[in-house]
Amino acid sequence: MKSVSLFIATRYLLKNRYEHSLSTMVIITALSIFIGTFSLALTTAIMNGFEKSVHTKMQNIHPQATIYSSGSPLNVYAIETLIKKEFLEISAISPQSIGHVILQSKDNEEEHTPSVAILKGVNPSQEAAVSAIDSKILKGQSFNDALHSEHIVLGKSLAQQLDVGMNDIMPLLYLEQTDGKNKLSIHRERAIVGGIFDTGIDEFDSSLIFCSAPFFDTLFPDQGITQIGLSFAQHTDIPQTIARLRQRLALDVYSWQELYPALVSALALEKYTMFFILLLITLIAAMNIISLISMLISQKRADIAMLRAMGIAPQTITAIFMIIGMSVAGVAALLGILCACIASVLLERYPFIELPHVYYVSHLPAHMEWSIVVMVFVVVLLITILATWFAAQRAKSITIAHVLRFEG
Repeated sequence: MKSVSLFIATRYLLKNRYEHSLSTMVIITALSIFIGTFSLALTTAIMNGFEKSVHTKMQNIHPQATIYSSGSPLNVYAIETLIKKEFLEISAISPQSIGHVILQSKDNEEEHTPSVAILKGVNPSQEAAVSAIDSKILKGQSFNDALHSEHIVLGKSLAQQLDVGMNDIMPLLYLEQTDGKNKLSIHRERAIVGGIFDTGIDEFDSSLIFCSAPFFDTLFPDQGITQIGLSFAQHTDIPQTIARLRQRLALDVYSWQELYPALVSALALEKYTMFFILLLITLIAAMNIISLISMLISQKRADIAMLRAMGIAPQTITAIFMIIGMSVAGVAALLGILCACIASVLLERYPFIELPHVYYVSHLPAHMEWSIVVMVFVVVLLITILATWFAAQRAKSITIAHVLRFEG
């Protein structure tokens, strides 16, 4: 009976070319499903690309995870020894010291307002192993070459604000506690701009400075190591490893996503919200199948009655219209997804649409994945199956005797 259903469904679809009303309805239905599927797949790919671009940019400046102290300096040697022994999935570590400095322009002119910045003391080679800062240094320098002795590396926005460039000398003002930590005194130290980085994230480019660990110790001799950046091997279960580190070290360990929960949640919420909104549009487009199948059943009432009189089961009749609806919807959905894949590739390779600087990306990103393709196709197919099945039930309500007597 399956072959009978397929044969009759194929005949009805091919014959529709000669029936203007039905052929027009088929085109309208297929076009609406095509547009809905295309919009759903492309928008999901764009939101996925935006999420991945922001994650990549944030990870350029942050290690995958960071160990924090609760106030006292960390015992780096003991922690490093334990990690090498018990946490083989951790591929690199980078001790870091954090302080705050006040910056003035090289000419100390009045129009240049002093800026407060975060000073991060690191080992250049170790830091380059846990973050992508090395690839963000302008003018092709390496992070290790740009950061030595009293040299510093600062963000592009901060350099423009202070009107400084490569090899310029600039003063660093910092606070030091004296007299039993009851008084504060301001000290001044000379620094040389050894490099400028551009992460594309203004909050970092305008407020972050890197220096070597020895230079940091000359400014803050009692500070010590306050955090350790971590990098993991591929295919590592990072949340589980972080939980083990917290339990084993009894210290605060956070991934970069946990440092920005609002940003991560907002990106995920935007992606799922856009998916469900466009899914409603696709649902409305799939409703055209109900009209198509209902119209087809109305025009084929005599055929349906004749087939029923010949002993063909109602399920076989239903299967005929299910095949018709699924054929139209399936072809339209596949074409929509194919066009969405092509559009996402073009958006990924060529920055047609540029975005303002308030965003973390400079152009509209798109990143299509197999999971998106499968998810969109399955969801659209499920919607059309339900719509087609609902419409095909009308064929069962046809009274055979009445149709053969008055319409046969």
